[in-house]
Amino acid sequence: MPRWFAYTLTSAAIWGVWGLVSAMVAREVSPLVTQVVSTLGVVPAALFLFFSPDWKKGTNLKLGILLAALTSFSGTAGNLFMLRALNLNGPVAIVLPVSGMFPLITALLGVALLRERLNRVQIAGFVLAAVAICLASQPPGIPALQALRGVRVETLTAPWMLWTLCALAVYGVSAYLQKITTFYCSNELCTIVFALAWIPVGMAILVLVPGLSFRLSPSGWFLSVVFGALIGVGSLVTFASYRWGKASVVTPIIGLYPALTILLAVPLLKEPLDAVRGTAVVLALAAGGALGYESERSPAAVETERACVLDEQEG
Repeated sequence: MPRWFAYTLTSAAIWGVWGLVSAMVAREVSPLVTQVVSTLGVVPAALFLFFSPDWKKGTNLKLGILLAALTSFSGTAGNLFMLRALNLNGPVAIVLPVSGMFPLITALLGVALLRERLNRVQIAGFVLAAVAICLASQPPGIPALQALRGVRVETLTAPWMLWTLCALAVYGVSAYLQKITTFYCSNELCTIVFALAWIPVGMAILVLVPGLSFRLSPSGWFLSVVFGALIGVGSLVTFASYRWGKASVVTPIIGLYPALTILLAVPLLKEPLDAVRGTAVVLALAAGGALGYESERSPAAVETERACVLDEQEG
């Protein structure tokens, strides 16, 4: 088995288990408390990247560190929104695939700010994403044909769905910022800063939100730390996947991680999954893979994109 493929499958498996742990921790611990405690798991795992000889490489380390920190802040906000959706009894079989379609937002930002062009696969992903979101918001038990023929916008206003859509949007912004960050610093440094930025976020929560209870059950502590550790380890393995493999192949494969979460959540957490929502899950997974697909670009195209970013900043 090629090295990149082994890393990619391992990464998808880690994120799939992380999705299940997210659902489990949301049943016991509030999102803010989870965010604070999970720092104990995120930071140690990511610090292994200090052993990489390339972590100091970059063209503008100060700007890169700033953008990496913003990537972390937006990513943690996405985690809080997702945990809140699960905390409000949002079905994990819907919350994970829908929030996992964040390349939808990343692609839109790339078109608007980097003058990128969508390929045909990504355009198809947009269509699948729109249909998946509408179907996922339907009340459980509704006949499949009725859902397909009579999707109503007001069904999107369920609290857990609104938080899920917020997670989708913020994850998309975070992915876009991460993409820009790589213009200025290495992937290793970006991941290190991403992890270390969890410390001030946790401290800010402790200062700004007094009265949080940390009297958790042993399972609550365990799940919260594992939630963070899986993010740290998942980032390490994902970095290895991109180092040895092509992004145009690695990204869609890793983007299918909610499929594993669903396979685990339906039997273990007794998640309901009727025909309509099952269809929504399939479409969401397909959309996530399609939206994450990028054609291989020449070095000249990459340099043009980098120049575009610099021009925007100077302007």
